[in-house]
Amino acid sequence: PVVDFQSPVSPAPGRVDVPTLTTYQGSRYPVVFRKEKEEGWRVTDVVIEGVSMVANYRSQLDDKFKRGGVAAVLSSLNESAARPK
Repeated sequence: PVVDFQSPVSPAPGRVDVPTLTTYQGSRYPVVFRKEKEEGWRVTDVVIEGVSMVANYRSQLDDKFKRGGVAAVLSSLNESAARPK
């Protein structure tokens, strides 16, 4: 894969987005690495083709969290990781 980093932008106070174009097997994909207000460079979200990974996982796991809290979410993630692909 080839990752072409572009100039960072600050769309809101305390947030920096680093847009990239990632080339993989001949296809190009827009990817944004997002940093929220924290010390140092810690990526807090990755947006791939306009889809936030954080929002995606949050929507998938929200019901489990509401019913069983963190333990239910971790159990679900462990079960998912243990399933054969």
